[in-house]
Amino acid sequence: MSAVKALARAAPAIDLSTLRLFVGADDEPAVIDFLGRFFRRLDADMARMRDTIAQQSWVDATQIAHQMRSCALAIGAAGFALLCATFETVAQGFDVCFGALERSFNEVRSAVKVVLVGH
Repeated sequence: MSAVKALARAAPAIDLSTLRLFVGADDEPAVIDFLGRFFRRLDADMARMRDTIAQQSWVDATQIAHQMRSCALAIGAAGFALLCATFETVAQGFDVCFGALERSFNEVRSAVKVVLVGH
């Protein structure tokens, strides 16, 4: 198990004390209101993330992961935030790697066409 996975699993899913510090209130209705707002944002961002991954839009996926990390930290979802940060780094690499892969494939395709046209 990687260190990231182990740390993500060790942290509680959410830590409301973090949200209470963020909101600056001991007012339980305010904490619940903010929790709902942050979660709705996370839920919408996760749906967008699924779509961008399906489209292999790694730049967009990186931006969404960054936004999700911020929301997750606000509600004390440290494990989820860590995974978002990790995804941000990995997705940036996917974009660079996939771009290089695409360019290389186009070179191979061009070379194959040259050979096939000659025969």
